[in-house]
Amino acid sequence: MKVVSVILNIFAVMTAFFGVYLGFREATQGIVMNILRRKMPAEKINENLVQRGIMIFAILLAWSAIVLNAPVLSFTSICSPIFGMVGCLIPAWLVYKVPALHKYKGMSLYLIIVTGLLLCVSPFLAFS
Repeated sequence: MKVVSVILNIFAVMTAFFGVYLGFREATQGIVMNILRRKMPAEKINENLVQRGIMIFAILLAWSAIVLNAPVLSFTSICSPIFGMVGCLIPAWLVYKVPALHKYKGMSLYLIIVTGLLLCVSPFLAFS
């Protein structure tokens, strides 16, 4: 039974890593391709080269985080203002400014705004 537990844990870690890696790769590739398309025509962009460059960048980034023994949990408190702005406050602002989204005004929107504000001030609370 212990062998099955170890194998299950290994596969859980591998699938979590690949899920994060694939999401990171897709997001980074979208950003890089968007920037490159602004600078040059799409026909001249070598997508295989871009994908390999992103793969190397991701491996070097993960390797450097391990070598530097970066405190991953402190990154969440440092990045939380970005999450608060992008995930809560900007969408709430859009609900107030875009007429088609006015139907989403309500108590739940106030909860989202409070959550966004808490995320924005959380680094000051975590490092005090």
